[in-house]
Amino acid sequence: MHKLLMRGVEEDVTDGSKFRQEEITVPYIRGDIQEQRTYTVRYRPAMDAVLRMIEDPDLRGAFTMYPQRHYICDPCGGNMRVWTDVHTADDWWSLQDKIGPEKVVVHMQLYSDATQLNRMGTKKWWGVLGQSTDSDAALADHRARVFYATLLKILESVIHAAGEGGFTFDDGLHRRLAQLIIAILSGDYEEYTRFASILGAQSEFKCPICLVPANALSDLCGDSYPKRSRNSALALIANANEQTSASAAKRALGAQSIRRISNTFLDYFSLYMPLYEMFCADPLHQIEQGVWGKHFWLWFKTYYLMKGELDELDDRSAGLHSSNMHS
Repeated sequence: MHKLLMRGVEEDVTDGSKFRQEEITVPYIRGDIQEQRTYTVRYRPAMDAVLRMIEDPDLRGAFTMYPQRHYICDPCGGNMRVWTDVHTADDWWSLQDKIGPEKVVVHMQLYSDATQLNRMGTKKWWGVLGQSTDSDAALADHRARVFYATLLKILESVIHAAGEGGFTFDDGLHRRLAQLIIAILSGDYEEYTRFASILGAQSEFKCPICLVPANALSDLCGDSYPKRSRNSALALIANANEQTSASAAKRALGAQSIRRISNTFLDYFSLYMPLYEMFCADPLHQIEQGVWGKHFWLWFKTYYLMKGELDELDDRSAGLHSSNMHS
C-alpha cells in the first residue's frame, strides 16, 4: 500500500501540468478601512484525487462501502459492540439513513497542521499558503479569509459531489452512485479554530464544538451546553454585517466568538454532516504531543515514582481484562 501511495505522489509531483495557477482576491478590513488584496495560488482540484483513489484497481479491495457493526463475545455473557474504524461508528449509520440505500458514502478526510519554514524566518506553511504569525486582529481575520479562499479553490470541484446530487464512479464492475462527505477534520486546536472560524484560546467561547463558556471548561461534571450550529453561526454573521459600526459587529459576533468571514464548510459542505460535528481527535497532538503526552503522563509517572508504587501500578494493569487493553 505504501509503495502504491508513494508512486502516486511521485507521478503527481513530476507532472506539473496537473497543478493550476489562479489569482484570488480577498478583502482586508481594518476598522473603516477596506481594500482588496490579490494573491497567486497553485492548487489541484480535489475531485481528481478522489476519483483516482477510489477507481484505482489496486486499491478497490481496501475500501469499505457500507457501515458495519462489530461485536465480540463478552466473557461475562452476551455480545459486546466494539468500534474499530469510521465505518463501525454511529455517524456512518446516520449518514446512510439520510442519503438512502441507493448511494454509498465516500469520506474525505482533511488534515491540517501548520509548520515553520526553515528558510523563511517566522512564516508558516499550510501546504497552500505561507503567512506571517502577526497577532494583529485585522491581519488574523485576513489570514483566515485567504485560507478559506485558497481552500475553496481546492475543494470547489467536489461541491456538487457533496450536494444532493452526489457523484458516480466506476468500481470495476459497474457505476456506483455515491455521496461525498467531508466528515473528518483532523488537526490540533489551532487548526480546529481555523476550520470553525472562531477566535480561539483567548475568547469567551473557545470550544469549536459547543458553546461552553471559558469559566466552565474545567467543570467536567457541571451543566451541558448547546452545540454550535450552522444556522446560528450564519445568523450571527448576517446580523454583524447589518451593523453600522465595527464595534457593534464585534459585539454581535462575540455571542459565539466567531469571525466575520465566509466559511467554506458552512457554505458548501454542511448538508449532511454539520461542520461542528466533523472534528475528530488527532492522536499525534491529543495523545503523544498533547495534554496527555506532554502533561498528564509526566505528572502520572512523577507521582508514582515519588510514592514508590510503580509495582502496584504494574499489578493493577496486569489485572485488567484483555478486551479493555489497547496496543
